Amino acid sequence: MTRSKNKIIISAVMTLIAVFMILLVKNSQMKAYASDTKLKVSANSITLDTQYDTYYDLKGTISGDTGSSYYVYGVDENDIVSTNSPSVSGNSFTIRITAKKKGATSLKLCVKDTGANKVVATTYVDVTVRTVDISGVELDLSKTSAALEIGKSTSVRVTLMNYPASLGTYWDYQIGDKSIVSASWGEVTKDGTTKYRDLSIKGLKQGSTTVKVLIQGMGSKKTIRQETIKITVDKSYTVGDVKMSLAKTSASIQTGEKVTVRAQAEGLPSSLSATWKYTIADTSCVSANWANAQRNGSTAYNDLVITGLKVGKTTVKVQLLNNSSNAVLGEGTVTVTVTASGMTFSLSKTKLDISSGGKETISVKLENCPTSANYEYSTILSNKDMLHYELGSLTGSGTSIRTAQYTLYGLKPGSGTVKIQIKAKGTDTVLKEGTVTVNVKSSIFNPGDKTSFDLKNSEEFSLSPYMIIPASKC
Repeated sequence: MTRSKNKIIISAVMTLIAVFMILLVKNSQMKAYASDTKLKVSANSITLDTQYDTYYDLKGTISGDTGSSYYVYGVDENDIVSTNSPSVSGNSFTIRITAKKKGATSLKLCVKDTGANKVVATTYVDVTVRTVDISGVELDLSKTSAALEIGKSTSVRVTLMNYPASLGTYWDYQIGDKSIVSASWGEVTKDGTTKYRDLSIKGLKQGSTTVKVLIQGMGSKKTIRQETIKITVDKSYTVGDVKMSLAKTSASIQTGEKVTVRAQAEGLPSSLSATWKYTIADTSCVSANWANAQRNGSTAYNDLVITGLKVGKTTVKVQLLNNSSNAVLGEGTVTVTVTASGMTFSLSKTKLDISSGGKETISVKLENCPTSANYEYSTILSNKDMLHYELGSLTGSGTSIRTAQYTLYGLKPGSGTVKIQIKAKGTDTVLKEGTVTVNVKSSIFNPGDKTSFDLKNSEEFSLSPYMIIPASKC
């Protein structure tokens, strides 16, 4: 009997020891979970918007011992936000947090060991939901239309202004016909409340389409602003595809004289945009400018006005360039010979005596002027404190004889010169010049002991070099 009791006692003790060991192991596992399991999320504080940033995909990773299997759950969906069931992949998960109304809340995320039925890691995410004012947001494009060649690209600068800093931005574009063009975004540049981004558009095949630029809320993908770019894609055009001609390929002009050469292009496709360009071999010999660009369907022309600057010979190359590729579509050359001007220059006076406070006039006469020449006058005073001038009316423009009148005013006694130069208009090239020598004499009147004077109404006298008093004012 005693032996049987001992066996029972020993069996009970062994059972207690086994239970104790199981409890010890379980406790050890729980401690391991508490210290070894870590939960990390992409943000512990997020801000959402009721209209545009309406949701945020919170990403998390779990490291350490999670037991044989686990799941993640969010505690407390409330009237401020809602959450979906976590999407789990290995030791990573994603939970979508969606705004419901304005306010602030805190979400508790937990990782639970399903085998041990224990929470092994916890974290909190603070969420603020607000409504952002976007009334001042502006979207600007550097261009709203473009012509491309197949295989070529154009860049459009997209500028987003007055954009709320707290609002997430999703940059998007929509291509009308993806077989005609492709597009890609560049990097975003920020400057305060302004953001910049370049959109590169590449031509794929001939045709026309649109690229719509959209600025959307990061969460909702709801459009805040949008603009449209019209794109035309054409084949590559080069020399020979367009017929270009010049009205003349040589010209002889005098210094200061002008000649007009019409450049014309035929066979331009309606989708092709082109630009006229000229290149002067010797810019000291002639100058040039475009005067009359016109286009009518497949025909375009422009008038090149060439002005002779100095005696010599040079060439002016005229080209028509494809705007999208800068390729030369057609070109021609004008050879220009510039001879000495036959224009003569004369002054009515080359020496003048002026009283201080007085004035004198001189006339300038130009003869044998080419009728196409345009001149301008340049006046240089050796002593601006002594003398002042006014250039009066010019006569004879567009004729062979032209005149001008100068009025010179004496300011104070002294001697100096007035140099008058004739230049080809719009240039610094001096064609003719002459000099007038001027002597300004003092005209101060010394009344002596007299305190009154008898003057006729037309007479005047000077009390100083700077004051003339007509008798009618005395």
